[in-house]
Amino acid sequence: GNKPIIMKAGATHIGIDTCAENQRLQEFQTEFQQSEYLLKRFVWNISNGVKLILYGDIREDTTQHDTYSYNGIIYNGIPDLAYCNSSSCDTAFFKPCPDPGDGIKKFSYYTFKLLNDKLKNSDFANIDTISNGTGNVYVYKFLNTSTSEPLWVAWWDYWNDTTITTKNTAVKIGNTNWLTAKITEAIPNLISGTQLNPASYPNFFSDTTMNIINDTLLLSLGQSPIYIEKDLVLGNNEVSQKIRGLNIFPQPFSGQTTLQSVAPQGAEPRTVTGR
Repeated sequence: GNKPIIMKAGATHIGIDTCAENQRLQEFQTEFQQSEYLLKRFVWNISNGVKLILYGDIREDTTQHDTYSYNGIIYNGIPDLAYCNSSSCDTAFFKPCPDPGDGIKKFSYYTFKLLNDKLKNSDFANIDTISNGTGNVYVYKFLNTSTSEPLWVAWWDYWNDTTITTKNTAVKIGNTNWLTAKITEAIPNLISGTQLNPASYPNFFSDTTMNIINDTLLLSLGQSPIYIEKDLVLGNNEVSQKIRGLNIFPQPFSGQTTLQSVAPQGAEPRTVTGR
């Protein structure tokens, strides 16, 4: 009926998560997989009417990476180096071995933090579903109540399209005031959270600027979910933006523009100005 749905997000395993007789997950999930599934389950459920999602394990369980300990977004230090150097270390189940250390944050920690930062001012009662799985593509539009600007979350379930490596899709922006959009990958393009400097958050999330053509954004989706939002223009509508090694300024331009290559350190950039 009209009863609200409340759920607990405990498991974030995207691989084969059926349990063996020893009640352990049969396949270890990477930090990327955990981050990917965590974001998708939150956005999909919120967009499909779930009113509240309570996240379960912030820090992994105090067991030796057993069934539920993989689901934490912070490592617990078990198994430790001494255990992993012993002959009893079963690397089929105990991964990573050794554990990076108690309190070390995984990708999922930062992905979850960015998700909260991006959506915290959204009008969750009015989420537009642009694509709910058509062609294995999911796109949801949120409205920021503080800035009155929209933000899209999009992803492609790549494992259902095994013959291709990227998925082309189009997102209708429908806002003629936007000339460009900022695209941010939701997961860092690295191996582990041990490579990240917490003080650098959120700069380790890759982003790029894309042109909007006829109110439409043409995307090539990979494995990482993405955020689509307004590309902020700095000072008198002028911004120097870097696109594939090229600075273009001013933005937007009408009569004249300058293209400047991004030169290696110690070299002079090449500049061309035209009308």
